[in-house]
Amino acid sequence: MMSAFFQGANSITNQYLGLVFTAMAADYFPKLSAVVNDVPTRNSFINSQFEIVILIVAPIASCMIALAPFVVQLLLSKTFIAVVPIVIAMAFGVLLKAASYPLGYISFAKGDKRLFFWLEGVLGNGLQLLINILFYNLFGLQGLGYSFILIYTLYFIIITIVAKKRYGFVFQNTSIMIFLEF
Repeated sequence: MMSAFFQGANSITNQYLGLVFTAMAADYFPKLSAVVNDVPTRNSFINSQFEIVILIVAPIASCMIALAPFVVQLLLSKTFIAVVPIVIAMAFGVLLKAASYPLGYISFAKGDKRLFFWLEGVLGNGLQLLINILFYNLFGLQGLGYSFILIYTLYFIIITIVAKKRYGFVFQNTSIMIFLEF
């Protein structure tokens, strides 16, 4: 039953917002690839995409947080009401995931396959596995919601540092302000 609870919470937060990420990726990646070697244009484009993603995902995540009990009962059933705290925690994490999203594509657009493999494949999956195991053992099922926040906090920090050091990416003040407002 525990795995059904986690799957329910994960479906509500990640899979529905995954539609937003998939739709954006179809448009974002080709455009990023076209400007990836022009640093000022690329940085401006990434900042614009960052702002768009935050402006789309933040209200959805906020609604999920505010309406979690209703959404869980509507999409799942009253049996799953125990996942409400997990959905709320994961909704906060989704905002951090969204913030990381535009930066995560830089290495892929640059054709930097080795870095992409290490960041997305090894680091991303390794962090997720280790932190999920740790938080599940410490806090039970609700710990998986907390781990989601920590994973994407760490990933956002790491991907921001890598994007700055390796590719010269810098956030614009307006992008930072939009993110901090939510």
